[in-house]
Amino acid sequence: MKFGVKNLVLLGSGESLNHVVPHLPENPDIKTLALQRVFPYCHKMFGVVPDYWNWFDANGSLEGLEYILKNHQSVDFKKMVILIPKFVCESYQHYRKFAGTTPLGRNPADWDLKYRSLLDQVEKIVEVKKFDATTTKRIALADDIKNRDLSRYDIHESEAYIRFMNDDVLFGTVRFDSEKVIGTTFKWGMESKLSSVMFPVAYYLKAKNVYVCGVDFKGGRFYDKTRSRHAWGKDVKEINPAVKYALSLISKWTEWKDIHGMTINSLAPKELSLLSNVLPVVDVREIA
Repeated sequence: MKFGVKNLVLLGSGESLNHVVPHLPENPDIKTLALQRVFPYCHKMFGVVPDYWNWFDANGSLEGLEYILKNHQSVDFKKMVILIPKFVCESYQHYRKFAGTTPLGRNPADWDLKYRSLLDQVEKIVEVKKFDATTTKRIALADDIKNRDLSRYDIHESEAYIRFMNDDVLFGTVRFDSEKVIGTTFKWGMESKLSSVMFPVAYYLKAKNVYVCGVDFKGGRFYDKTRSRHAWGKDVKEINPAVKYALSLISKWTEWKDIHGMTINSLAPKELSLLSNVLPVVDVREIA
């Protein structure tokens, strides 16, 4: 697997993806990272097999895993690398020490019978890279020596550089306070997967230039426009307090540029994505 990616395009599930991916240049210096259900739909709709596929919530991987098993004879999935933290590959009880709830948790037996069974089969077809990782939830619980050491530092503000010195990939930008999402009362559940998951994975890949599309904070999914409910509200039209907070965490990553070394831009025009209010906008055709 290649580290030191020159240009990494992060593919979220928002509608702006429809306006960006068809124009993505074919260039070996441009790699794509798809999050959760973006795959398999990016292949179904655009014929794109992402270079990297990642998930944090295992429920978001089920359709893609099944798609690989059904289509691997006719589609070249070998050029894709699945990049996932080790804690998402172990037991459901272990996973919950690091992360919040998941629909798979409604029947915990499905974690093994559906998810881990599919992953075991897919590992025979696609390269699966499992890396060491922790989360701000795990650090807050601090029930092991490694995470107890991290809990002594202000990794969210004044000592943020510590998170990039850590051998484990560190998921999450905001301090863990609760798994509940009640307006803007608790902060942990308001963070987007862009800053909590995709940026840390981009750093793991040692990406130099990071471009984002499909993280819009409004609208539906690029594969289903009727699904417009988000953690920040339903049918969002403008920046509300919840969106404002989530965007502030993305801005924090741009402020940390001198620490992590990544330049971060949006590929979505402002009219399509609220993200483009806090990130510089670049035309997809200009990536080189």
